[in-house]
Amino acid sequence: MDKSTFLVVVFVIGYIAFEAYGVHTQRHLMEPGYIHAQYAAAEQAMLRCGEAGPGIRKQFDHNLAVMERRAIAELLESGDYSNEEAAAAKVAARAAERRAEVDALAENAGCEDKQLWTLVKTYEQRARLNLQ
Repeated sequence: MDKSTFLVVVFVIGYIAFEAYGVHTQRHLMEPGYIHAQYAAAEQAMLRCGEAGPGIRKQFDHNLAVMERRAIAELLESGDYSNEEAAAAKVAARAAERRAEVDALAENAGCEDKQLWTLVKTYEQRARLNLQ
């Protein structure tokens, strides 16, 4: 094997390893439980630092309920929870943790904090989704 072939093989293997690592570390971002917790954080930020009109609020509440159902279904499918009540309690606890984090941030940094405003904008964006 000559040098150029060896370098190409090393490059290809390195690239595949890099992509696999990226997929592995970012997989949780697509899980319904994580997304539901993000919805809960956005909702809390809007309650603390923003104002949503009734139409946006209704759309967001619908999408939040959809993500909650998906998060519960994910836990049931994983086999970690045997009944829906236990899975729903876990999802609610995860959402409560995120809401508490947002409350602490709002108390410490105030509503002018960039992270809170990002969550308020996330609320508005997530409200526009038409989840089924």
